[in-house]
Amino acid sequence: MYIAVMRGQSKITAVSDPLSSPTHPLSSTGLTAVAIYDYQKQDDDEISFDPDDIITNIDQVDTGWWRGLCNGQYGLFPANYVELR
Repeated sequence: MYIAVMRGQSKITAVSDPLSSPTHPLSSTGLTAVAIYDYQKQDDDEISFDPDDIITNIDQVDTGWWRGLCNGQYGLFPANYVELR
């Protein structure tokens, strides 16, 4: 797996072999956060959430963008929209 930072943007893109890793974690492990702002995804690899939604299985892949599970969706979201628990 490798992580590429898009030039001129903070958003990261991770690429991996689809056979070697699941689409999203199956259990609730790792870091957990609560959403403090509303966020509507802008790309297919992102997630949407409302204030007070819980995001689990967080992977801090970049200082500005994290990856996690919320409402059955797994993807990227802006780190400054949530507060770690």
